[in-house]
Amino acid sequence: TLTEEVDSQFDELSSVYLNGQKLRFESDSNADLSISTTNDYRFSLDGSGENKRLHISSGTLSENDELEIRYIVLS
Repeated sequence: TLTEEVDSQFDELSSVYLNGQKLRFESDSNADLSISTTNDYRFSLDGSGENKRLHISSGTLSENDELEIRYIVLS
């Protein structure tokens, strides 16, 4: 799980790549990615309510995989 400030209005503009293949964004921040779903990652608020956490479907990542995350942060 990666925790970083992410503005909700830009969640859908994020891009996550696994070994060069783009993963699919899940817009439901409460979606259970461990069950059957067509999407691969989502964001949720952390305990502070100010930062987002990136969740990736279970079984998606393996040892030595290359993960690239692109997201927009307002400054």
